[in-house]
Amino acid sequence: MNLQCRLPRVSAGVFLFVLGLSGCVTSPVPRLSAVLELPAAVPTNASRQPDHWAKIQTLGVATLSDATGPHAAPVISPAFLSRLTQRAKVNLEEQCSVPNVRIMSVSGTEPHTGSTLIQQAKHSGLEFFLLVLFSSTEVNRSATFGESRMMTQMPGTTTDNHALVELALVDVAQGMIVQEASAVARESMDRLQVPLGEKQPTLDEALDILRANAGQQALDKALSTLTDGCRSA
Repeated sequence: MNLQCRLPRVSAGVFLFVLGLSGCVTSPVPRLSAVLELPAAVPTNASRQPDHWAKIQTLGVATLSDATGPHAAPVISPAFLSRLTQRAKVNLEEQCSVPNVRIMSVSGTEPHTGSTLIQQAKHSGLEFFLLVLFSSTEVNRSATFGESRMMTQMPGTTTDNHALVELALVDVAQGMIVQEASAVARESMDRLQVPLGEKQPTLDEALDILRANAGQQALDKALSTLTDGCRSA
């Protein structure tokens, strides 16, 4: 798997490994409206590219990992969420040439709404901010590894993670969402019942990597959609 943000990799030859686009999981329920509670601008022409990118000079990036939806998987750890935040920041700088992109410090233990984020953005002198909202669901199922004709078949489990990333670009002065984008991605992790070898990640660590990997894939897709307009602005 290509982990461009340099998340730790889980080896395919030992305790567990991560595969892409396998398994079957239920899509997470969108959480953006419940978290932000902000109105969205009504587009005047669906075919018209957004024109706000050309005037953005200062842009904040705030990331949240949400686990409050139905059947939600646990949140992405702060360490991996920080790397994904940095990935979003670099993408905006490179794709949209915004002169000043700042990471907003958002605590994962406190409730956040659009109004609290807007106040924070105002105090930081930001014109716009991008909320990146991660959520996911997971399904565990029994599995057997090894070819059926071999005597070395080993029991284990497969965990499927279905990640959703929702993006909302907010005009701070108007207190309004001016552009949205979202994307989903799936990743699977196979785990033997009996660990092989030493120095392997714990189950919690491996699941955190799985969630971060799925979130990264969804983030890249959503950012590609969001920044398509800024490239022509």
